[in-house]
Amino acid sequence: MLDANDRHTLGKYLSVDQEDLLGFKQMGTVTLYHGTSEDSAKAIARSRKMLRGKVGYNGGGIYFGKSKRDCLKKMLHGRSNPYFVTAKVNMGKALIVRSGAEKFTYRGLKRRGFDSVYAERNTGPEYIVYNWSQVEIVTIVEENTGRVIFPSEDGKSASVPTRAVQSDVSCDESFDCVLV
Repeated sequence: MLDANDRHTLGKYLSVDQEDLLGFKQMGTVTLYHGTSEDSAKAIARSRKMLRGKVGYNGGGIYFGKSKRDCLKKMLHGRSNPYFVTAKVNMGKALIVRSGAEKFTYRGLKRRGFDSVYAERNTGPEYIVYNWSQVEIVTIVEENTGRVIFPSEDGKSASVPTRAVQSDVSCDESFDCVLV
């Protein structure tokens, strides 16, 4: 079995299909979606950050889908009135996970030579990062009305009450975020 250093060295010389055989993909920055509830969407808009959750199928991370449809399949909360975050996510070199619930952390992945996790699931692929600095929020939209809550015309959060900003948002493996 190849360790992370062997895979990294070989990866410099392989095609994307060959990389997949070694268990990683060079993904760079991709546009992805995160489905959430109204309260969590507003907290994300106020803080302008997506913070990793405390738990998740592959550890406490920030979970994304390739489409809004993929996100809806996984959401447990906010389904009746979903909000979607569209983000540019720096996946960098992603570890491919095909099965299992191995837990990852940002530091643990970095030690192994990876930046993120790409998990193949029967409900669609999951893209997981573990550091808020890997996420650039592009828009946050209430799906049912099309109302944009981020950004506003002046480039700041729109339609967000001025109550105190929550210091933490917890997201689970179902892509749902809650205020903590």
